[in-house]
Amino acid sequence: MAASAGASDTGAKAGLRNGGRALDLTQRSSLLLAWVVLIVIFSVLYPSTFPTLDNFSSIFGSQSYVAVLALGLIIVLRVGEFDLSVAATMTMGSVMVAVLDVQYGISPGLAVVITLAVGALIGITNGVLVVGFGVDSFIATLGVATIIQGLALWISHQETIVGVSDVFVNFTVVHRFLRIPLEFYYALVLMFLVAYFFRYTVLGRRLLFVGKNKEVARLSGIDVSRIKLGAFVATGIIGAFAGILYTGTGGTADPVSPLSYLLPVYAAAFLG
Repeated sequence: MAASAGASDTGAKAGLRNGGRALDLTQRSSLLLAWVVLIVIFSVLYPSTFPTLDNFSSIFGSQSYVAVLALGLIIVLRVGEFDLSVAATMTMGSVMVAVLDVQYGISPGLAVVITLAVGALIGITNGVLVVGFGVDSFIATLGVATIIQGLALWISHQETIVGVSDVFVNFTVVHRFLRIPLEFYYALVLMFLVAYFFRYTVLGRRLLFVGKNKEVARLSGIDVSRIKLGAFVATGIIGAFAGILYTGTGGTADPVSPLSYLLPVYAAAFLG
């Protein structure tokens, strides 16, 4: 009797574990499954236009900068903070690289380096306000976003900047691999780097530890302030890189349009 009861309990626990694993797998893959379902539906409805290589090439290439910006946002979300300046950072990156290229004639390579440095400076500003002065990240980054928006309008003279060097356009949408623009592969490589960083590095696991409970992390010997500051800086740099891709995609820099990507980027980060 006892043995039978013990076997029954063991079987029940195993069933619960298997059920939990199945539920976890379903939750992890639900977004991918929904995406596949949408592809099937539109392929049936529009068989001559939707399931074509040209269409998928356009889809994969046209929104890559959104994916890049979402990957940057995930880093700061990982430590339990918000960054409402990511869209403004992308705007500044887009405008900055265009201004340096078109108005000052700086080489594309140097323009990219300077733009990424500006993104890092934005991240440092957010980090200092949140970590150094203890301002709530929601409030601090919203204020920084407002300032960045004003600066972007100022340096662009509130006009769309045209005439960007062909180098940016070529290495974003013109040059292709397997008929898909290179910007898609930039986002793909960044995705694998971020995934590897979170899963297989000590620093990546510390970010998660800080996000779960910063006080426990501090008592465990983790420099919480430095971790959070680094997360904001990384998000700022990646945000500026997304702005460079945005400029390369359209061949122009608009000081207003990128701001509309704030909510889509947050949606992408939370769903992903």
